[in-house]
Amino acid sequence: MKSSVDKQVKKNLDLATVRSFGDKWSRFDQLDLSEEEGRKIFDRYFTVFPWDKVSKKATGFDMGCGSGRWAKLMAPRVGHLHCIDPSSAI
Repeated sequence: MKSSVDKQVKKNLDLATVRSFGDKWSRFDQLDLSEEEGRKIFDRYFTVFPWDKVSKKATGFDMGCGSGRWAKLMAPRVGHLHCIDPSSAI
């Protein structure tokens, strides 16, 4: 028997959106992006994030990690990083 949490999660899951993200990140995987350019984009994207308040022993969580483009730059900043994505991009 499914719990009420399982039912709530299912109601909040739009399968068309999940499939579209999986498709998007499978086709636009950014494998050809140079490390330098990837880091520049990361730095701009996360400019508001308070990295100075994050301990090197912290546990991080990347929901919607896709192919891991940000995870590879986040992981060295924390002790452990959980990467979750419901799409096929993971």
